[in-house]
Amino acid sequence: MLTPERQRLLTELGRGTPMGELLRRYWYPVAAESELRHQPIKGVTLLGERLVLFRDAQGRLGLLPERCPHRGTSLTHGIVDEEGIACPYHGWKFDRQGRCLELPAEPADSPLRERVQLPAAQVASLGGLIWAYLGPEPAHYQRRHEKVGFDMFPHGIIKRRVLAGNSEADDDWKIGHPLIFPCMLRVGSGGQHRLQIRVPIDETHTWHLWYACYRPADPGRQIGQTEIPL
Repeated sequence: MLTPERQRLLTELGRGTPMGELLRRYWYPVAAESELRHQPIKGVTLLGERLVLFRDAQGRLGLLPERCPHRGTSLTHGIVDEEGIACPYHGWKFDRQGRCLELPAEPADSPLRERVQLPAAQVASLGGLIWAYLGPEPAHYQRRHEKVGFDMFPHGIIKRRVLAGNSEADDDWKIGHPLIFPCMLRVGSGGQHRLQIRVPIDETHTWHLWYACYRPADPGRQIGQTEIPL
């Protein structure tokens, strides 16, 4: 039986905790692209952090802390334009990088605008989902993949890869990497494949997604679905 201290070690997700710092080094889905089609703002919670996801009028994604640093008003009720998102209370506006663009009640040359900044998270769309990364740099592999393969094994799957400059004789391909930790499991065979993605919302809630992909028997068949419904 785990002691209370060990339980906290494994379940606390806040910044600065061992598990929180570890899990922040992975990308997680936070929404479906279709959710931002008619309403460009969505409040999300990831790893215990309340965030606001938005798509500006130029189609660019942003992910910032939910609360405006001025009076703590929720930016989920904000106003999105070509530059970023503005707080609905006093109009403080921020771009995707968290930089303050406007302070309506302050002089144009106010130094406050340079000092006010929100810590922006990295966000990207892939496969109909919007993904977020809350950890330190680098957020991506720096070397190009020449070849990628997957094999089933008793506890999930093995990912095999050949990076630029390497070969199939290297351990990355010969031994591979089990894809279980931290939150994903691939199941299925033949023309149907599914990913179970368990996203740690906070210390007591998990968002469980089933992501299904189908390979048609006829390679020339056109797939009609272009977005992921939720």
